[in-house]
Amino acid sequence: MPDLAPTGRSPDRAARWPRALRAVAGLLAQPVSLPPPTLADEASGRFWQAFLDLAIERHRVAPALADACAKAGLALPPGVAEALRRAARANMARALVLKAETARLLRHIGDAHCRALVLKGWPLAEELAGSAGLRHAGDLDLQVAPGEAPRCCRLLLALGYRATPEHRHRARLLDNPALIEECNDLAFESPAGLVVELHWRSSHFRGWPDLAEMGGARRWPLDATGVEVFVPSRAANLVYLALHGQQHAWARLKWLHDIALARRVYDEAEFAAALGLAEALGARRALVTALHLAAAVFGTPLPAGWPPCDRRGARMIGRYLAAIAAPEAEPGSLRARVGFYWTGLVMAENMGQRLGVLRYALLREPRLRLAARR
Repeated sequence: MPDLAPTGRSPDRAARWPRALRAVAGLLAQPVSLPPPTLADEASGRFWQAFLDLAIERHRVAPALADACAKAGLALPPGVAEALRRAARANMARALVLKAETARLLRHIGDAHCRALVLKGWPLAEELAGSAGLRHAGDLDLQVAPGEAPRCCRLLLALGYRATPEHRHRARLLDNPALIEECNDLAFESPAGLVVELHWRSSHFRGWPDLAEMGGARRWPLDATGVEVFVPSRAANLVYLALHGQQHAWARLKWLHDIALARRVYDEAEFAAALGLAEALGARRALVTALHLAAAVFGTPLPAGWPPCDRRGARMIGRYLAAIAAPEAEPGSLRARVGFYWTGLVMAENMGQRLGVLRYALLREPRLRLAARR
């Protein structure tokens, strides 16, 4: 595995990573940093079960791992290799379904005279990994203008979607301005189990950079027929990925692997443009730290002239490394929810961003409850 020592006490934390996690990260590094004998000599069934649990469930990198092992010619134990291939095949099928659903939904959204931006998902997988199926296919994330969000939400309902259980209270507030002002998204689920998250802001926190401020969108081909979708510019993509990973304390390798892949695909000028954009928007610390964390975990080379982490970013790298390894840091857990606010306060670059975190923590739920009574 690459040197896990970018700054401060980070190497101490990373050196205590379980062997299975170090194997997952090492196989995702390019070139692969874990030699085949290390894997061949590890005969413990418990090790391989932990390896698969981390790859498939906890960090959701099974498609990328299967591809990396195939390209490097690594022979994993047959049962392990087959489990990864099975997860990769299922992911490819789901990615293609999500891609087809993207085309259907965007056609309806366009007919309603609205425009949606596709965030992450299969376009990012195609751009960074070369195939829609080589990145874990989860939800379909779409961003629309705040003024168009209620109309698009109703459109999804008309198409048979229903608000997910945790967002049903939000769906009852479509005619109330509190929904748009206090929330940033609404999640819907189709009868087939597909989840669409409709965003009207990129961040939960007011005052933090939003994709609407990050520059123009670009077109991305959906298929060979000439149908296209809109995705963020490359500079905006990098800033958004850094902020998204930071928001979740980088607790899944899937998100950090996006940064590592972008470093291989995007050129130096694009990283320089992203850094300039991040500085203008108050996201410099997030982007700088993201590249240093990718360098620490995957050995990803830093762009030429890339600035060092400031004191807060350097301190947070150690916390991120701990979160990656901690089972209790799984997104959605109590630790993750506490870390969500703590990370926002520590990594905020100005008072407006800190106040945005506090507003979300203290005022959002009371205002939504008050709005629901009207």
